[in-house]
Amino acid sequence: MIGYSSVENTSSCITYRLFKKEFKFEKYLMYTPTNLLKCIVKIRTRNHKLPIETGRWNGTQRADRTCQLCILSIGDEYHYLLECKSFSDYRNKYINEKYTSRPNVIKFESLMNLQAGGEYYKLCKFIKIILNHFSE
Repeated sequence: MIGYSSVENTSSCITYRLFKKEFKFEKYLMYTPTNLLKCIVKIRTRNHKLPIETGRWNGTQRADRTCQLCILSIGDEYHYLLECKSFSDYRNKYINEKYTSRPNVIKFESLMNLQAGGEYYKLCKFIKIILNHFSE
């Protein structure tokens, strides 16, 4: 099990540190439907098959873990949620334009900190679509 100090010092937890500021139980874990909860937890903990992780498993240099769909960027959570052209239609349907218009790390952090309401559930559904694409 990874302890708090490991989270602070592990490169694979870099995305997690962007939005998880306190080491505490999150209430969304109790009321999110299981099928969506699995998706949000996988993306937040990098327990998925996006190129950023599969490349790490294979020993590929970080700079070479590119998106195989558009080859524009590193295939990480930020890229698929806010940039990848292959998911544009879904992104437009599920993610509010305030996050996708001129995306940046601050908007990504804000998006990943959603924990209730319609935007949160849409985010979970969008993440599920992305993860399903990479589980095939």
